[in-house]
This record gives sequence, C-alpha cells and structure tokens, in this order.
Amino acid sequence: MQSFFIATELFSGKNTDVQNETETEPAPSKPAGTLRRRALIALIAVAVTAIILNILLALNTNMRGEGRDMHTPFPWQAAGVTIDDVRVGWIPAEDQPLLRRRGNFDSTAYVPAAVINLEEAEGSGRIYASFCNSAGNRYSDLIVLRYRDGSLEEKHDPGIDASGQKAVISIAAGLPTEADLREMQIRDDLKLWTLRLEVQPDGQDRATELGLITIAPAAVTPSELTED
Repeated sequence: MQSFFIATELFSGKNTDVQNETETEPAPSKPAGTLRRRALIALIAVAVTAIILNILLALNTNMRGEGRDMHTPFPWQAAGVTIDDVRVGWIPAEDQPLLRRRGNFDSTAYVPAAVINLEEAEGSGRIYASFCNSAGNRYSDLIVLRYRDGSLEEKHDPGIDASGQKAVISIAAGLPTEADLREMQIRDDLKLWTLRLEVQPDGQDRATELGLITIAPAAVTPSELTED
C-alpha cells in the first residue's frame, strides 16, 4: 500500500511537471521565408506609393491655370517638335464642315475645335490630337497631322485644315444641346473636356506626350478662334 501511494505521488508530480512544461513552452517561431515575403510585400507597397505620389506631383507641377481651366505651360516640346500656342473652344455644330455637309444637327449642338501653332519640328513624323470628354476618354476619331522639315503637311479634310505652321481641327461630335454647355458653365463640379497632343517621329515605336489643355465652356465662332 505504501508503495502504491509513493508511485501515485511520483506519477502525479511527473504529470504536473509535464503540464508546466507544456504551459510554458514558447510558441514556435515563424519560418524565415514567411518573414522575407512579408518584408518584400511591404517594400513593394512603399515603392508603389512613392511612384504614385511622384506622378501626381509631376502632373501638378506641369500644369498651370486657375480653377478648372488648366494647361501644360507653353511651349510644348517633345521629340524635336515645339508647339508655341494652342487655342480651343466650342463652335456651333453648323460650323463644323462634316456636320454642315450632313445637314443634321439634331444630336449635336456644339463641337470642340482647336487651332495649333507649330513653331518648329525636326525631321518628319506625326502629331496626334485627341479631344477627350469629361471622363478623360477620347471622343470620336484620332486626328493625325503629319509634319516634315519644320512644317505641317498640307491637308484640307472636313475637320482638318492644316498647312505650314498652323492647323485648325475639330470633330463631328460633342455636346448634344445648348443646355449641356450652359450646365458646364454654371457647375464648377463638372470636369471640362481636354485636348491632348502627342508626337511620334518616324522610326520611333511610341508616341510622346506634348501637352494638354482644357476646353473652356464658351461658345466661339471659327473666325474668333482663328483670329490672331
């Protein structure tokens, strides 16, 4: 009987020691690979954030204007091409040659138009003009202006009148009604349309941005837009 109690005490004490060891045993450390992955993810997140901030800072630095009227400071220069001035506005649909030819203005009241002044251009290539809506998406077709030896190649199509150092461009789509133009005038929360120019010299695979300008919500005639 005495042996039984001694054995019981020894067994009970051993269980207690095992329990204490179990309760105080430290948690297993995380594999080194997991820590490295987390550190790499954190570094990538920091790098992406820095890139986004730099892009936003560059955009804010490169744009000038007041309120919603913004533009890249002149002259616009890229890939050997210099644009010294761009004027934009909304012209009545009946003043757009292609729409005038169709004789149907039920779906369009005003279209965006622009006058582009080329100062110089090295070699040959193409200037791309895009009218973009308030969402920033290109509206209608891309306009292509070819240049060679410092001048624009002559082109007289509906919506494109280019020669020498000047091009007058417009598209056959825009604001459906006059009320849309008036709403854009009185509502400061509405984003404005923009004109974006890019240049692609012959032999290069990609186009380079020249500049951007917002189109103020004001109706003008073609003569008012083009007058010096």
